[in-house]
Amino acid sequence: MPKLKRHYDAVELGVQKRLASRWSLYSTYTWSKDAGNYPGLSQTDENGRSDPNTGRSVDYPAMLFDGKGNPIDGILPTDRTHQFKAQAIYQLKWGTTVSLAEYMASGSPITPSAPIVQNHNFPIFWQGRGAGGRMPMFSQTDLFVQHSFALGGRRAVQLQFNVLNLFDERNTTNVSENVRRTGAIPMSTASVAGLYSDAAFYGHQLDFDQLINAAVAAGRMTRDPRFLQASGFQAPIQARFGVRFTF
Repeated sequence: MPKLKRHYDAVELGVQKRLASRWSLYSTYTWSKDAGNYPGLSQTDENGRSDPNTGRSVDYPAMLFDGKGNPIDGILPTDRTHQFKAQAIYQLKWGTTVSLAEYMASGSPITPSAPIVQNHNFPIFWQGRGAGGRMPMFSQTDLFVQHSFALGGRRAVQLQFNVLNLFDERNTTNVSENVRRTGAIPMSTASVAGLYSDAAFYGHQLDFDQLINAAVAAGRMTRDPRFLQASGFQAPIQARFGVRFTF
């Protein structure tokens, strides 16, 4: 059996200008690769399931292999090749502070999966990790404005205005990766003739595209019309107002 592995390698370049002459800047660019055959305790193969050690990873040995029975190894769901972050702050002479934050990143990889064994639905990444391409690039701009009114001594009132997703972008954040809506590819047993067997799988004798079509034709599985379609989107523009009293 393949050993579980997850490797994250990155190079990061950063520029930082501390607050002086009324302005500051913090910016980074990261080039990275997150790859292996195991997504880690966060269970990103299941959209970030947060129950460490209780997810579906490696619940069944076949989950470590692709549809041809070869050990699977590739980019993981959290892989974003390019990431850029920047935050700039400027203080106006009359007491107003303006801050702008920008985040841009490569889209996450899309890995199609097909379930085997009725009532268990162990997902097999039959085409390999990242075979579905990537989601579109993600980007978001946030704005923050604050103005202070002195009340004497150390007392002051601050009015705050915060806008998240300033340009109301609607980038895709999730894609339906499972080919099935109901059912699964059934397994052959001594008493029931099915479409999948471990012996044929590890013997490199199966064609998952044919298995999927046969399972659908036999009424054992139905296709999900949302397969490889966007299923999650960036939160719309949000504006927040705040008042703070300091003393």
